[in-house]
Amino acid sequence: IMSLQRTALFAEHQAAGAKLVPFAGWEMPVQYSGVREEVLAVREGCGVFDVSHMGQYSLAGPNLSEALNRVVSADWSKVELGRVGYGLLLNENGGVLDDVMGYHLSADEWLIVVNASRATVDETHLKKHLAEYSFESGYGKRAMLAIQGPRAQKLLQGLFHAEGQDVD
Repeated sequence: IMSLQRTALFAEHQAAGAKLVPFAGWEMPVQYSGVREEVLAVREGCGVFDVSHMGQYSLAGPNLSEALNRVVSADWSKVELGRVGYGLLLNENGGVLDDVMGYHLSADEWLIVVNASRATVDETHLKKHLAEYSFESGYGKRAMLAIQGPRAQKLLQGLFHAEGQDVD
């Protein structure tokens, strides 16, 4: 029997009474108070999801934005600093390995996020095809939250300052 991995927020999920289930090798929260109540909360307000189980890879080096285009389907050289790009991680024949998100952190630094079930395969692929770049895995080492819903931006605006990101 293989033991399940736990995110950095696992103890908080337990303390909050989460129903925990196996997912892609991780013990993850699936609900707290009930499906209907939680769906309505996200659709009408704001919901917070622990997505720390997803693969998280920091890459750095000169001309990295252009180099990423060797492995993703989208043109990430056009993704502005502070923004995120979505694309498909491609194998050598142009086939799809996974869908990925890339956060453009600085001129020569990106955070690449991949699906938990494909993290090991994706990490190997990225290291092979971008070997000349600095690579650090944050997989299982840091927390990552997805914050969603129509009130998410307004609620977060009071916590973080982002220039040019006014809430209507």
